[in-house]
Amino acid sequence: MNSNPGVKSFLPFAHAIMEHEGIPSVLEIVSSALGRDCAFRNSVGGKSFISSSSPTFVESAKTFPFQELRRLFLNKEVAIGNVKPGILFLDLPPDSADLLTHEESVVFENGAVAVALCLEKAFSSLSPESDEKKEGIKDLLYNKCNGISEIKAITKSWKWTDDASAAVLVLSLAENSIFSDRERHAFFTLSGNKISSFFPRSVFTVLSNHIVFIIPFSSNEKNIPERFSNILKEISLILQTEISGQLNPSFILAAGGIKNNLSFLSKSYEEALLTLRTSDFTGSKNTVLIWDEMRGMSLVALLSEREEALYFCGRVLGDLLNFNDSFSDALLETLMVMDKSNWNVRTSSEVLKFHYNTVKYRMGIIKERIGFDYSDPEHRFDMSLALRLYPLLRKKIDNLKKNLC
Repeated sequence: MNSNPGVKSFLPFAHAIMEHEGIPSVLEIVSSALGRDCAFRNSVGGKSFISSSSPTFVESAKTFPFQELRRLFLNKEVAIGNVKPGILFLDLPPDSADLLTHEESVVFENGAVAVALCLEKAFSSLSPESDEKKEGIKDLLYNKCNGISEIKAITKSWKWTDDASAAVLVLSLAENSIFSDRERHAFFTLSGNKISSFFPRSVFTVLSNHIVFIIPFSSNEKNIPERFSNILKEISLILQTEISGQLNPSFILAAGGIKNNLSFLSKSYEEALLTLRTSDFTGSKNTVLIWDEMRGMSLVALLSEREEALYFCGRVLGDLLNFNDSFSDALLETLMVMDKSNWNVRTSSEVLKFHYNTVKYRMGIIKERIGFDYSDPEHRFDMSLALRLYPLLRKKIDNLKKNLC
């Protein structure tokens, strides 16, 4: 190894960042100090920055998949908090970290930090759209256009064809996300660019805590719903493995229906938001939710918007909703498991890891408290519907409780 790495402080890296020289300059500093070829691969679009005179290394850095780069080269993840926008790697075997001197290790570490700071600086100056484009997106999402001619004028400026169909996609950070404001900005920027690389003609804007995309499809495309679904699942996998780097999913991709008439894009947006609300019911492990694949849950989501749904849910679940005690919550959990187990006590006891008689006892308590008899088909129907409405109405129910206290 090079015994004189030449960079004993962060100052040269700071200069490269502050003087707008950016990632290429950072890599030159690392490469010169360590006497090794060096590269950074961005997880968004796979763009590579390289400091090397070796055609073989350059080709590898540009074309090899992420997993292959990690397998072949000594690498370090570049991180902005919990967001992992790429890897920095050297032309060294992956198991050679122990061969680096302390000073060389510091150079490599400082290089990764400097790349992250360069990216953050770039992110802070990025705007996903001009003010004019943002207003056009909002007009379509909120149905503020005056007729089809105004819609066509907007989409023509985006180079869409007149016969395009489109869907709205919402990317939202899940409630269990631990991202800071800094990390969220980085994640939204990376994710927005990644999704745009799959849908080049799409437009997007940041609204509240979501990124909202309008994604067009040409009339000559085949199997649009199936392709759309498959691409979203591929994007989800990439965001989990290459960007978020977390074991638990930190985001949800929720898509509204594909509309052949662009006048109905506001409806697709409403459907995407309703789909997002169902994520509590369907489970956070499913990071892709598509309105057209929700089957009966789409009707439940629409019903949850009506005043009558709150009354129905309260009538069926009764005082299980009126008390903020752990036993009422346990009884609700028992009902949900029983419903998913087709009201089979033995199956439910296995899922809950309780004795068979414990589940029987709980169902007896439920019958005493709210009059629900799981042997009655009509009772089961009402309860199944109420249990599907409950996650969608939970915030409203909690607010009612607070107002009554």
